[in-house]
Amino acid sequence: MKAILIAVDFSGSSENAVNYTAKLLEKLQPEKLILMHQMMPAVVSDIPMSPPYYAGDTAESSLLQLNEQKAKILAEAGSCDIETIVADEPLVSAISNVVEERAVELIVIGETEKSALERALGGSTTADLLDKHKVPLLIIPQGQQFSEIRNIAFATDLKSGNNYAALGAISSFVASLGAKLLTVNVVSSTDKFDGNEIQLRNVQQHYFAQEAEFIRIHSDDVEAGLKKFISDYNIQLLVLERRHRHFFDKLFHKSVSREFAFHSEIPVLFINEQAYSGQ
Repeated sequence: MKAILIAVDFSGSSENAVNYTAKLLEKLQPEKLILMHQMMPAVVSDIPMSPPYYAGDTAESSLLQLNEQKAKILAEAGSCDIETIVADEPLVSAISNVVEERAVELIVIGETEKSALERALGGSTTADLLDKHKVPLLIIPQGQQFSEIRNIAFATDLKSGNNYAALGAISSFVASLGAKLLTVNVVSSTDKFDGNEIQLRNVQQHYFAQEAEFIRIHSDDVEAGLKKFISDYNIQLLVLERRHRHFFDKLFHKSVSREFAFHSEIPVLFINEQAYSGQ
């Protein structure tokens, strides 16, 4: 892996994401790790909202804090090429520039819970990153403690031929972690058997040999079905394909989508189908 970028805002959630990623470095072996902080002026508003962590930032103080986190990572992971960047432009565009310039192959963010008002007024950095980037996005839930990743779940509806390409896209990532991949298909009582399952099993075996398994579960509530699967099968990382139709629409639509993205109890890796579908 060429480079990993962590978006840092010095919050507890952000620091947790940095610590989590540091424990992955030994297995992922990136050529470079980038710590990037967006320094923007604090917004003055009469509406009570969570205070921005960058309020009162200066470039010097931000860089100092980034270097402190850099030192902690080096103490944890040993030798690693770490670059620190303080950006003075909107976060999503700043990340876009760094992704292109540094050949970033993974973006990591720590997710915090926002109020309904904040989401309505300000949207979500997570959603913006998913919409604008083809690079995989790893979201670390607030308070998530690192545990060795032994089981990874890839959720699919079997309705897109890109599922096969998606398996290829994550194969090296799964192999680097030495984890087992479980492909899960959530079906409702009205769904019919899809012959794509057989093809997907064959593709899965091609990329993962015996370190993979296909599991079909029945639930009329996709979100609830996946959460139960995660618990029952001791999943440490969930992989979802970012697209605008079928299965992902059920997850990323209005309140259901945001509840799943912002309140997952385990890290979620989002991969964008545009990265391998030619779109």
